[in-house]
Amino acid sequence: MYKTIKPMRQALAEARAYRDPVNEDKGFSTQQIKMAYGVLNDPRYKQGNYSGAVSAIEKIAKGLSDHPDVANALRRANEELEEETITEFKKMIVTIKDPTKRAKAMDDIKRFGKGTGFRIDKMSDGKSFRIDGQGADLNKFATDMKNFYGATVKAENLEERVSKQDAEKFDMAKYKENERDNQHSDNALLLVKKFGTAADYKKVVDIDIRHQKAGSISMADLKTRNDISRKYIGRLM
Repeated sequence: MYKTIKPMRQALAEARAYRDPVNEDKGFSTQQIKMAYGVLNDPRYKQGNYSGAVSAIEKIAKGLSDHPDVANALRRANEELEEETITEFKKMIVTIKDPTKRAKAMDDIKRFGKGTGFRIDKMSDGKSFRIDGQGADLNKFATDMKNFYGATVKAENLEERVSKQDAEKFDMAKYKENERDNQHSDNALLLVKKFGTAADYKKVVDIDIRHQKAGSISMADLKTRNDISRKYIGRLM
């Protein structure tokens, strides 16, 4: 009797199948699920590109991102990123490179902002806009911007809000406009940037950091900031 000789390719395939059995889990193989976890550790997606991660996982197998284990891993990765990179803040700079997503985001923000009193300003680079929550915590809003529009979000501090060029052009008309808009911290920093000392500049910045973190300004910091502003306001007239 003659034995049937298997082709080398078939023999190797059977050996691999015996060594690495494919387990099906809700229609997906163990290897596919491992590949999905690998996507979440990819530097291209690890820093908050949630929609990009989902797209990459769906390319492995359609519906894989909805697998319970994969969906939980996506959720945990997103929550860990929020805890790691987003602290409480009241003002932020949002950058969206994709022009279609940026236009959609701007439309949605304008509609949303009307009911919140948020102040929204386009920035000169054409890709970014500044959002002032007027004292409201913007954390959840920032997370939605990242997840739905692939935005890069950065909390904005007082120094970033007020540039050297702003200080050079600062005049009484702008001071009054800021006061009407409750931008008292901006006015204080513009005054010390235009006329003041390095020590007063640092005091105003530190006061704003505490203000943003607490959500309100203490009476002591309010008095200090007002005293600094009064020191230089006469030179603006």
